Amino acid sequence: HGTMPQQQGYEQARREVMKALELDPQLAEGHAVLGNISYSHDWDLVRAEHEYRQAIALDPGHSHYHVWLASLMCTLGRFRESIEEVNLAHALDPSWKSPYLAATSIYHSAGQPERSLAVARQLVDIEAKSAIAHNQLGWSCWYAGLYPQAVAEWRTMAMLDGDKDRVALEDEGALLLQKSGMRAYAERRLKAIESGKVWQQASIDFVPSEWFIYADQRDNAIAALSSQIDRRDPAALQIAADPAYASLRQDARYLMLLRRLH
Repeated sequence: HGTMPQQQGYEQARREVMKALELDPQLAEGHAVLGNISYSHDWDLVRAEHEYRQAIALDPGHSHYHVWLASLMCTLGRFRESIEEVNLAHALDPSWKSPYLAATSIYHSAGQPERSLAVARQLVDIEAKSAIAHNQLGWSCWYAGLYPQAVAEWRTMAMLDGDKDRVALEDEGALLLQKSGMRAYAERRLKAIESGKVWQQASIDFVPSEWFIYADQRDNAIAALSSQIDRRDPAALQIAADPAYASLRQDARYLMLLRRLH
């Protein structure tokens, strides 16, 4: 029952955008919104790409459309095109944070952790008081194997958010990391997830399947990923590109999960 309001919201948005496009087929925003619905709700990535490209053709100067297409290209593993689109978005709006955030994710998904780190550090230099910027730098450090630096960035993020519980979690995690390594830190994250507490940044920082991987619990990771797909969680679309799952890419169960997405 919990997904019903979201489902209704998507269907209402679809009706409204289709009506708008009937009145004006050249409405770029309408095609872009339809692309978002096709991507996040329908999981129709072919239709999503078509709609995003139509929006860009009609309004090439709108940086949002380039970021959205870049994210889709990353999901599809088409990293060169993804990087091209995010660079276009940045050129159109150099002060906007989203192209930086998208670029850090694209580069680490593309197996270019140093470039991801460079972009993330550039964003922190520009937005030193941005919790989101520090969070993204934390993830870039984590994927680059710079675990203490990652935890330090997550602590800074929590301080900026005024999240005392997250500060305490990262302080405890830093000690575990120093004493027992990355696996112990991951196990502490899983304990935080299992506590039932509603964490800030939960959709990014507290994804069970990712932390099961880092805790060396492959079976649990596969089960959690399968549950994501069953729930039609939009995060499931990132399974193929997410570097957290690199160790699963030869696992037959993981390959079966990828087939369920299409």
